This record gives sequence, structure tokens and C-alpha cells, in this order.
Amino acid sequence: MKFKFIISKWANFYFFLHNIADLEWPWRSRRLFKKQLWKKHLGSLSKEEKKALVILKEIYLKYVPKKYLGKPFFLEKNPWKGLEEEILKEEVLRLKKVFSVWKERFEKIYSQDLPNLERWKKELQLQMGNPEIKKINNFIQAKASILYNAIPPKTIIIKVYLMLNDSEMGISGHRGKGLDEKSIMLELSGFPIQKINNCLAILWHEIIHCCYSSVYFLPLLKRIPKTRRVAAWLEELNVRSLLGRGIWDIKFFNRPLPLTLNPSPPKIDPRLNSIQTIEIINLADQYIKENKRFNKDYIEKFIQILKRNKKWAILLKR
Repeated sequence: MKFKFIISKWANFYFFLHNIADLEWPWRSRRLFKKQLWKKHLGSLSKEEKKALVILKEIYLKYVPKKYLGKPFFLEKNPWKGLEEEILKEEVLRLKKVFSVWKERFEKIYSQDLPNLERWKKELQLQMGNPEIKKINNFIQAKASILYNAIPPKTIIIKVYLMLNDSEMGISGHRGKGLDEKSIMLELSGFPIQKINNCLAILWHEIIHCCYSSVYFLPLLKRIPKTRRVAAWLEELNVRSLLGRGIWDIKFFNRPLPLTLNPSPPKIDPRLNSIQTIEIINLADQYIKENKRFNKDYIEKFIQILKRNKKWAILLKR
């Protein structure tokens, strides 16, 4: 597995507007949080800026989910040419106007954060050549292949887009939805390089999603009647039990793990209490130690833990 770290001005410009216009995020509370935080740092928006966001949202909603308008901004040097092959020329002209209205705002933020994005890129490239990190990467790949019954090709290249964010948002990552199955976005420009362990843990959380759990585990959840409707949520909690608040965070990246009840530990889901969090993490650890894949038996045990929580019990009954 190899990594290609990418800083794209066009990709960041589109993603910046995407957040402000509140167009897309898998979890609504997070999406609104990002939108509100960006506006907090931007101050009051002009009528022209607000109108531009309305236009962007109107065109975006016309094509989602069949087409992701952001794709050409990530993959092409001239995104407008790519867009002309996807949407009406009149709509391309309207979008050009949207970007023109917001250009000055974006340029100011991007020029401020670009040096830190470049530092992050250099540090991540160095880390991937670090013998200790290579050992960790190899261990996670080997164990994830067993747990999720999936072995990605050795020649696979993970594209990691480095994106703008603010220090109040926290380093966050997600799969490059609409790009391809092996693309990841890391939002980290507002954070110092000292947060590298957080970044590596989040990076691997997203890699497990796109290269492992989506191949076998998520389809398995979708085939089971009682988990079909909440399959995406369950997959997220499962991956978090490994990385992103789980067992490998403390083992490899010195991130806090909820091993004690006082003080209140981080949780893999805000609906769960500390005891349930620990039980889910310990269940995953059991399968890691026994070199067993996550199967229907694991899912049943996982669900039994969740059912002891009132909110999850309701979700699983629907």
C-alpha cells in the first residue's frame, strides 16, 4: 500500500464552498457545525455571497446523488472543462460566477493556511518512510485483512487530499465521496504538526473504511434484516472500536482510550455510556487476538451490547 498526499487549490476552493453552503455531510450535526464555524470566522456575508451559495446549492441538488459536482475540482487541472461534460453550459457559467464572488474570501484563507498544509504534506511523507510507522502500517493491514476478510492489492495507491479547516473543528477525515473508492480527505490545516499521531489514527480509520470494511463487513450488515437500516452507523462504530477512539489508538498512536470510568472517557458514540463503550472495544480486541473475522456471531454480540442502551434499542427495532 502506497500513499499520495495531495494539496489541490481547486479541491479546497470547492470543498470550502461546499461546507459554507451546507451541501453535504454524512452526519447532520457535524455538517451544521462546520457551516456555523466557517461563518463565525468569515463574519457577515454580503447579499451577493449569500445569493451565490443559493445558486451552488440549487445546481448541486439537481444532480446529487447521481453526479458529484466536486469531482472535476479534485481530479482535473481545469475543472470547468470537466464540468461542461457533466452539466449544462449555462450552469457552468453560473458556477463560475459563484466562484468569482467568493474568490477573494477563499484566497485570503488559503494563502494563510497553505504553508501549514505544505508542512503537513512533508511530515506525512516522512512518516510513511519511518520504519516504525511502516511496522504499524503492516500490522494494521494484516489484522484488518483477517477481521474484514479483505485483502487490497499490494499495488494500491491511497490518494490523500489535504484540506482546509480550523483549529476549533478538530482534525477530521472522510472518504472521498464521489471521487473513487481509494481517495481520502484529511481536514487539518488549522492544526500543528505535533498532532501527527491524531492525524495518522484518523487516516487509518478512513483506510479501514474504504479498503476493508466496505468490501465485506458493510455488505454483511446490509444483508441482515435487523441491521440493514442502520448498517452505516454500525459500520462506523465498528471501525471506531479499532481506530478513531478504539483499541489501536492507544496501542500505536498514544491516544486516550476509555479504560476507566472516572474521569469520563471518550466514547465511540455519544449515545453509549462508558461501560458499553469499553465492552464494544473489548469485543473487537477479542477478535483481533483470536485472529477471527467479524462475522454474524460478532454482529449479534455487538447488537446485544447496543440494545442495553435505550436510544439504540429504539433504532434497532425500527
